[in-house]
Amino acid sequence: MDVKKIYEQGKEAYRNQQYVEAGELLRRAGALGMREALMFMAMKADELNNLGVMSDKRGNRIVANNYYQSAIELMPDDDDALLNLAQNYKDEGRLQDAISLCFKAIKVSPERYRGYLIIGDVFYRVGNFDKAAEWYIKAYNNGYQGIKRWLVENGYLDR
Repeated sequence: MDVKKIYEQGKEAYRNQQYVEAGELLRRAGALGMREALMFMAMKADELNNLGVMSDKRGNRIVANNYYQSAIELMPDDDDALLNLAQNYKDEGRLQDAISLCFKAIKVSPERYRGYLIIGDVFYRVGNFDKAAEWYIKAYNNGYQGIKRWLVENGYLDR
């Protein structure tokens, strides 16, 4: 099949909110050499994620989660959407779901501290402070300075 046709089918699937199919077609077009397809997919996933962020800011978590999920369906390795949805799941008490999304995000971008921080927060929430500290140290080692005081004051990190 012609790569241009695959790309157009991917865009059409996106317009029809068939995000999984759109992502598959756009990745296929990208694998056949059409960088434009990958750029379109990344741009649209960012737009969906940003709509989720705006919905979160307005206090509409259900809509936000739907946008994050759509971004992930379109582009499963969108670490921003994975982490945003993980944060909401953690806040909603869906702790295992939050951890699973964080592991996916960490696999995509291991240098980002936020996935480690959210996992640490999950363990803190359930009272497993030693396990929380393990993950907080990983967040700290990846650039999050906001947890240093807690780690030092609780004996998990030297000054």
